[in-house]
Amino acid sequence: MTIALLNPLAVSAPRGLATAVSRTTFRSQGVLAAETVDLSHSWDQFWGSFRTAVGEDLLTLITMIGMLLVVGAILKWLWDRRRSGGGGGMGGMGGANAILWTLLLGATLAAPGLLIPLFLNLLDGLANAFVSVMPD
Repeated sequence: MTIALLNPLAVSAPRGLATAVSRTTFRSQGVLAAETVDLSHSWDQFWGSFRTAVGEDLLTLITMIGMLLVVGAILKWLWDRRRSGGGGGMGGMGGANAILWTLLLGATLAAPGLLIPLFLNLLDGLANAFVSVMPD
């Protein structure tokens, strides 16, 4: 009995066993899926199509919501700092974690054409550095 599963080479099944599976991985074959990583190019294509599809009015609304989130988070941080005397309360950071997430969401909504490509370019650099040091 021979089984060919994901491998062009047929593997003979050992006696007494009904099936045998030969699994090869990219690592065992020494094949990398890509030589360079370019996530930001894909984002640019997606963002261009998205902008064209939804129009400038919706993007303006999304930017305004993001700006309101950023301003609201900053005002909340200032208010909490004023009330607690600057110590932060509740074990150091206080409610700063929620404020930081709100700031991150608001900034991303306010400037997705800037922040997301910036983050993706950073990821591209790290991934390409990792790929370049991988043995062939």
